[in-house]
Amino acid sequence: MIKVGDRFKNTKGSEYVVVEYLNYEKITVEFCDEHKYRVIKGGDCVKSGNIKNPYQPLLFGVGYYGVGEHKSKEGPSSKGFSRLPAYSAWSNMLSRCYNKDYTDSHLYEHSRVHENWHCFQTFAEWYYNALSDFKWHGTPYLDKDILGNGSIYSEQFCCIVPPVINTVITQKHGGKYLTGVIKYSNGLYRVVPGYSCSDLRFNDEKSAHIAFVEAKSEKIKTLADEYKEFLRPRVYETLMTKDFRYKFSPFF
Repeated sequence: MIKVGDRFKNTKGSEYVVVEYLNYEKITVEFCDEHKYRVIKGGDCVKSGNIKNPYQPLLFGVGYYGVGEHKSKEGPSSKGFSRLPAYSAWSNMLSRCYNKDYTDSHLYEHSRVHENWHCFQTFAEWYYNALSDFKWHGTPYLDKDILGNGSIYSEQFCCIVPPVINTVITQKHGGKYLTGVIKYSNGLYRVVPGYSCSDLRFNDEKSAHIAFVEAKSEKIKTLADEYKEFLRPRVYETLMTKDFRYKFSPFF
């Protein structure tokens, strides 16, 4: 016999308590956390623990689904449905910051996600709003470096941009030498391919590095102009005026 006050745990370990009993098929339970989520279930589900807590942080220990209109998929994976854009962006963002097995996780060891965005519903609402006037027809990229300092994913510091914009900001060109530098066997240095000074040769590593940083700064502005129609005004203005050299060099 199930009665008001009885406590159970779901299959993921989240505790809930019975707060109302109408009959065996209509039992209201409330989860014992700060969100106090309530749901009506049948007695078999209540006893077996087959009740989901949408506020339980199951994704990398921080992310939870929340309650709202946004879905992760339009249907089950078994029927060929894949993740919707907002859920993919959200789960990838959390993975970068909190998944120890994430590729190149060292690049995100000082990054975090604002607690508001631990909730998928909150993130999805922002994400689809950001996409509403995004004219780019390719894959949208979630960027935290343009408007912020790269340490936090949040509504204040994130924006949606074409991939080429995100790449030019985040690409490190790391290696044995200073960022953006290649050394020849004859002792001379050059800048990695793809920049206005890539064909030049330098006698020392630092000079080549500084040339790379300056060329990269100009490339950011060039790409901002080229993709201006796909950028929100605030993002465009930041790309044109912000000094990004600190991201690529210890000398700035």
